[in-house]
Amino acid sequence: MNLKKIVFISVFFLTIVAKAQQVINIEGKRYEDPKLGWQGNVELNFNLVQIQNQIIQAGNRFSIVHHDSLKTLLFMNDINYVRANGQNLLNNGFQHMRLVYHKDSIVKPEAYIQTQFNQQLAIDFRFIIGGGFRFRVIKRANFFCYTGTSMMYEYEKNPNIDPHNNIRNNTYLSLDFKQIKQIPLSLVVYYQPNIINTEEYRIATDVRLLFLNDSKFTFKVDVQYVYDTYPPPGIQKDFYNISNSIVYSF
Repeated sequence: MNLKKIVFISVFFLTIVAKAQQVINIEGKRYEDPKLGWQGNVELNFNLVQIQNQIIQAGNRFSIVHHDSLKTLLFMNDINYVRANGQNLLNNGFQHMRLVYHKDSIVKPEAYIQTQFNQQLAIDFRFIIGGGFRFRVIKRANFFCYTGTSMMYEYEKNPNIDPHNNIRNNTYLSLDFKQIKQIPLSLVVYYQPNIINTEEYRIATDVRLLFLNDSKFTFKVDVQYVYDTYPPPGIQKDFYNISNSIVYSF
């Protein structure tokens, strides 16, 4: 197995609120041109702050992909943990598996399954299973454009209310700009309406900017914004997250 390891060191947070994982950005975690066979990456982070209060932040994430001439299998895990003065403040994570068939280079059928939890967003547990199609609009050396749509079943448990389930459409647009080689930019927008009640929907935007150099270090800025018309009780409709990090690859 050709497994590339990456040690992820979080430098600082501009905002530590509910991490914008109401909608998971899978597009930002795909492998654009994976090699045949197995490959992947592992990221670990740990921060300890002790002034008047003690804050511990830790997490791990990894993605593993198997690619052959007919299909790609992708598995991802992402868990984050924040504790201050002995109390849990921000615990969230997800696990995602996706199967993509790419016999046709323009239209690709895909199916996926996902579990998720997020303490700050009052998501005790969410289960998603679905499938649809991904379409290649433009693919050039310095610019990619993809769109996709799928139908998914969603089961969710929130504090103090009965579990509920929905059928949603999941439509997205993914853009990658690489005109400036050392500063690639990506943008992903998701729209997830409830098929039964179209007034209930989510919109999520993720913008990622990388600053590359000739060394093994990369500086990453990630901005996420989510708007949910029907969030769990006690949760505001819109929120954002801004994170900055250094990635060391070897």
